[in-house]
Amino acid sequence: MKTHELANTLTKFAKFLYSMPNMELEEFKPYGAKQKNASDDTSIESSLKVFFELTKIDKKQWINLINNYGFNINIRYKDGRGNIILKLLTYLNKNDQAKNSLLNDIDNKNDNVSTELVKALRILLREK
Repeated sequence: MKTHELANTLTKFAKFLYSMPNMELEEFKPYGAKQKNASDDTSIESSLKVFFELTKIDKKQWINLINNYGFNINIRYKDGRGNIILKLLTYLNKNDQAKNSLLNDIDNKNDNVSTELVKALRILLREK
């Protein structure tokens, strides 16, 4: 990843954070974490690491995942990976049913969708 690509991704991640309620970082619990424990201190750091790894995944794999799960997300031809990821995360953050379908789909036997991609999203979205 090059510095400009990282800067672009961070800008898009900032837009994602702006779409959420304004809160203290100590209160930030990604995607509905229920209680504070020792691992909460590293949850944001871990989520960011997973997010940056997700930005390395090919755009076509993201589109295949969205289509496979039937998520109602408008993807334009000119959307880059970062835009697609943020659209997906925003959609899942606002749509519990879609989030649960992804978290609970254990089999995921569709050859068009990367198993590693689904596993990484589950890590990012899992509730504490």
